[in-house]
Amino acid sequence: MTTMTANVRPVTFEDYIAQEDAKATLQLLIDDIELSIQGSPNTDATSLQGPSVLIVGSPGTGKTTLARIYANILSQKARAGNWPHYEFGEQGSEDEWSGDGLPNLLYRFAVVEARDLASHRLTEETCELYGRTLKGLSSPDKAKMVLDAYVHWVDIQGTLFIDEVQDLQPKLQEALLPLMEDGLWTNDLLGGERSVHSGFSLIAATTDESKLTPALMSRFTSIIKLEPYDEGDLEEIVRTTANRMGLSLSEDAVDVMVDRGRNNPRQIRQNLKMLEKVARVARHDIANADDAIQAARHNGIGMFGLTNDDSRVLRFLLEHGKVGARTLTDALGFNTEANYKTWERFLLERQYVIPGGGGRMLTTKGRDILELMDQSKRGL
Repeated sequence: MTTMTANVRPVTFEDYIAQEDAKATLQLLIDDIELSIQGSPNTDATSLQGPSVLIVGSPGTGKTTLARIYANILSQKARAGNWPHYEFGEQGSEDEWSGDGLPNLLYRFAVVEARDLASHRLTEETCELYGRTLKGLSSPDKAKMVLDAYVHWVDIQGTLFIDEVQDLQPKLQEALLPLMEDGLWTNDLLGGERSVHSGFSLIAATTDESKLTPALMSRFTSIIKLEPYDEGDLEEIVRTTANRMGLSLSEDAVDVMVDRGRNNPRQIRQNLKMLEKVARVARHDIANADDAIQAARHNGIGMFGLTNDDSRVLRFLLEHGKVGARTLTDALGFNTEANYKTWERFLLERQYVIPGGGGRMLTTKGRDILELMDQSKRGL
């Protein structure tokens, strides 16, 4: 058995399985940028307003991967076509900012977690580089200065990706509006300097667009909603990812990986990584169904793709009938109602649970799988 490759994520739109409408939209934006630059050779590239894109989808469905593919294609075209780029003295540049500290070099792609902006290690030494101080700054002010650094160093035709954008503080959502509309940015890290900073792509991702302000939603030039993966898509993801890893699977093992992948490419990758370990330890050149079941179990996933928390939800509904999200949140310890609603998406996609007036209800399909699980435990 071969060792797993370092990266099993797709690197081109052709490699990326399903989501054809999303890929077509992003490719259209790339083509439009290319034509705009080729059609205006004497125009300052910074004056060409880049697109602002919102990608909506459940956790693990490939939002970041789509953004990274988009950024890579744009970067390759910029290099091949010798497109304009910023020149900041003797400073170098990076294809992708590593995320270690604040950016201090031009970059073509960076991922920013919205919730991490406020907790980012913004030090006094870093601020001094920009002639600023941390004294008297509130948490939103510090978060804004962190975002300032990312906006300041993104190159022309670069891409800034903000993940879970719904977690941005209101001040930061408001700050993005003139940037998205007119390419204007007020940089507090540089003492409130207001400048034109366009020519790059802003891509944001969210699991819940309802939490975004109407003003921010209206500024996106494109809103892409990822579609649920069907069984054929999931099987292709399993086979393609396993092939990239050099991992051989029996047909039964493929079926288990699809069933216990929770309709989620990220979970499928995690299960396959665990399966590689299980098969290696068992000295199986071809991973079988028992190996796949064991691998999924190590990742906390059992029959029908259910976790222990999923089973608790289904059994609670079986016992209590129609139950509201708030009651489920409190009774089962999901901390917040938002956490529960994120969790239950898989149950809704599999049609084990249906929402209705006054609460959630267990479906006939949900009852049937509980019975099958009980029969399995009894060895029937």
